[in-house]
Amino acid sequence: NLVKSQVHSGFLLDPTRAREDYGTDLLYTNQFTLGNPSSVNGDEENSPILLALVNGWVVPVAGTLSADGVRNRVTLYPPPSTDARTDFVFLEVWRTLVAPNPSVANKPSASELWKYGNVEFGGTNLTDDLEDPAIGFETTERVQLQYRLRVLGSGSGFGTSVDLATYPDGLGDPQVLGQGTSATPVGAFAFTNMRDELGDPSLWRAGDGDSTNALGTIDGFVYAIPVCGVFRRNSTAFTAVASSGTPNQNGATNRTPSSAFLPDPRNGARVLAQASLGTDITATQTGPIGITNLAGSGLADPLLFTGGARFLVVGEGVDREIIAYTGAGGGSITVPTASAGPPVVLSGRGRGGTMARPHLSGTPVVLYDTRPDALYADSVALEDLVDLRRSVNFGDWDYTRLLQHAVASLAQGKLKSTFKKAGTGGDTFGVVTTEVAYLQAGPTGTYPTPNHAERLDGPDGIRTVWSDAAALQSDVTIMIDPNAPTAGGFPATTFDSSVAASWSVGADFQPNGFLNNPSTNGWTNGSVISCCSKARRRLTSAKCTRATSARSPSSKTRTPATRSATRRR
Repeated sequence: NLVKSQVHSGFLLDPTRAREDYGTDLLYTNQFTLGNPSSVNGDEENSPILLALVNGWVVPVAGTLSADGVRNRVTLYPPPSTDARTDFVFLEVWRTLVAPNPSVANKPSASELWKYGNVEFGGTNLTDDLEDPAIGFETTERVQLQYRLRVLGSGSGFGTSVDLATYPDGLGDPQVLGQGTSATPVGAFAFTNMRDELGDPSLWRAGDGDSTNALGTIDGFVYAIPVCGVFRRNSTAFTAVASSGTPNQNGATNRTPSSAFLPDPRNGARVLAQASLGTDITATQTGPIGITNLAGSGLADPLLFTGGARFLVVGEGVDREIIAYTGAGGGSITVPTASAGPPVVLSGRGRGGTMARPHLSGTPVVLYDTRPDALYADSVALEDLVDLRRSVNFGDWDYTRLLQHAVASLAQGKLKSTFKKAGTGGDTFGVVTTEVAYLQAGPTGTYPTPNHAERLDGPDGIRTVWSDAAALQSDVTIMIDPNAPTAGGFPATTFDSSVAASWSVGADFQPNGFLNNPSTNGWTNGSVISCCSKARRRLTSAKCTRATSARSPSSKTRTPATRSATRRR
């Protein structure tokens, strides 16, 4: 009651370092960690660091599916095969009865109790000492505060997915149901925010208050607070631009396709072993090639080869080579040798525009992925996570420090406190989204921009600088009328449309702007030239040398009236 009177539900954490609680690695498949122990003088603290306050209860969130008893290993379902899916992670807490040995109800075994009350604790649990051996029977019923980290998100395509755009805290989504001591969620109990009923806007509750209901709790309720959302890639190949239809910019390679066919697909989440060459290989070597850690790396998953050969990346940087392989097993992969056929077989070496070259034993080997960021469908990167936790403390916040951190993160491009959907109809969601830029000259109606692509300026034979920032480009020739009449300081006339037919660069380079000396009826030093083209080019704040001659529409003489103009996109 004292805690409830002082602070709302949430996590005791530093909001400026909240993302440090999440652990990701490219070798993790369908999982990430939460609550990484801090280090003191290089040694990790062997104690829980993640504390949650739920309805006034102090809950040490530690050891979920983790043998070290500290980190929480959050396992996810395999990625969808198409579209996108948002997995939602939240903390569910309840109170339930536990009885001494030989009872196994709400316990890991007859002789143990769940440590911290975590019903998915992966370390060593507590010994059941509820019964006084001097008495020999139960004299008092015991209540334990229990919890689990739950995940909602499964299936192909969008499948079961929380709509964070509509329900930004996740728990308001009617798909999220209470579970408590039950093996599966209880269909009748969706979560409701407790702002009005309990005065806690950061707390959600499910249940009907009947202690005999299927939740198995002593008060008929379960309580929950949000943790994070995970934006998943799909397992169909990545395509940036499609000639027709829509591309799959949310696609990636799935390294562990067999996980989807396990009785519980979440059990396929694991840490992959780093594969490497088992021996030195020459630039022409094919056939069996030994691979260290092949079995644990995922490279031998039999479902990888249902569509034909797969590809590996051997080495990094200038030594990088893409190698095709048609099978794996027994500690080696099979690299095809070129043959004239029929059927024609290409050599497995030097594929994808790379050069076949020798490699030393121990060189890292990874599965090839067509995505530009090299992320896989079954991997979880920090940029895939949006932190939904409410930070709480027992005092007041240092708002000056929070403001400075937010502004600095915004300026550095590191602020990831919310998420968005990709523009132009894109199919990616998250704190980082995919944007495909399409360089294309000419009017939009003549050259339509492909679906899910951002149209940018295209090559025109003139432009040499490509940047979002202002850049100086010299030797740009434009046409200006030295005797242009003015209206309010602006040119009142322009060259007629016939200029475009006789001028090789077209009428894109007919400028307008502000004439700073109206009495001269012409351009002088200090005039501002603005030249807007069909490709959205702009010349601004240019110093002009007054033209001594002008080109009429019938003339073939090009008059360089100004140079070294600042060009912006």
